[in-house]
Amino acid sequence: MTLIKKSAIYILMMCMLTACWSNVELNEIGIVTAIGIDYIDEEYVVSMQILNPSEIAQNGSSNQIPVFVYSMKADSVLEAVKKMSTLVSREIYIAHTRTVIVNEQLAENGISEILDFFTRYNEIRPDFFLLIAKDYRAEEIISILTPLEKIPANKMYTSLLLSEDVWSPTRGIKMNELINSLATKGLEPVLTGVTLYSSSNQSEGESESNVKQVNQYEDLQLTTLGVFKDDQLIGWLNERESIGLNYLKAEQFSVLGPINCQEGDKHNFTMEITGGNLRVGSTIQNGKPVFQTKVYVKAELAETSCRYNPILKNDLKKYQLMAEEELYDILVETFEAIKKYQSDFVGLGDLLKKEHPDYWAENEEIWQERLQDFEVELDIEVKIKRFGTTTAPYQFKQ
Repeated sequence: MTLIKKSAIYILMMCMLTACWSNVELNEIGIVTAIGIDYIDEEYVVSMQILNPSEIAQNGSSNQIPVFVYSMKADSVLEAVKKMSTLVSREIYIAHTRTVIVNEQLAENGISEILDFFTRYNEIRPDFFLLIAKDYRAEEIISILTPLEKIPANKMYTSLLLSEDVWSPTRGIKMNELINSLATKGLEPVLTGVTLYSSSNQSEGESESNVKQVNQYEDLQLTTLGVFKDDQLIGWLNERESIGLNYLKAEQFSVLGPINCQEGDKHNFTMEITGGNLRVGSTIQNGKPVFQTKVYVKAELAETSCRYNPILKNDLKKYQLMAEEELYDILVETFEAIKKYQSDFVGLGDLLKKEHPDYWAENEEIWQERLQDFEVELDIEVKIKRFGTTTAPYQFKQ
């Protein structure tokens, strides 16, 4: 092999062995776990929850708090992030962000501008949850220290995952799903709210003493779903409407109840839903869309104070009938909320686009107005398969 060929190979190998030219040491970065964005006096106030690595690395407890919160005001989100270097002695690293929280005023004005930053900026991943700070500034929300979880952002993230499984009014929405809802005609986005739960009139949530009480002063609490029209927050669903939305969109069945045994009766029962399915179809009748919703639910009787014995066939049918009526009312209220807000947060228009493209093509531009005209047909079946660890209620054993 000639000297020239050998030299060319060596030069090529050297070009490939560039090492970690862009590396940054861990002790030179500030890891961001949560970002809060407020809109105050026509400027963005960006707050960042940054890990205190010396406290997180401790196996035991110390006298230091696990996170710090820094805030900066600017005309854009990126400007605020970069200006944060005047406060923080480390390079801001936002790839591990778990939650992004925006306050109500910003959500009401429109979130498209801040979403452009989070989708365009190459240092952030789209796997974080978005939440709306309800009744408080986003800066206040991310400044609360929480028990059980050292890192407050992790508390919000895991609470959202857990609550959407066991308690249906909440729902975790990540960046890609939010962008898809905004980009899809006939589908409007929703976001879960987060607020402060206070067990006293004292405000200790931002100090370490908040996590050293048996009954802490303040903690973070998830709320129901906020409804959007385009990119603007226009209102909040109540608990039953939020439950109905999750049934319709995600088939997230969890707990149904408490359900009154009789009208005006203080006795009630609660069921835990163990399985089921829901299907929404559509037809066009007299020029109006009709959405046919078929629901089948399998449930376990989890608690009852009713004077009905579920081991008796006729009484079991009464439980199932009352559960069907309750589920019927929840879904009707959810469809009525669509008409009230004129916001298609369930995606009925998207369904029409697939099943009746000609009708959708004629009504796409006026779909929000047409939301007043649709009708619903419900077919609901509830089967109670188990009664828990007992059969007859205690009062029947006397």
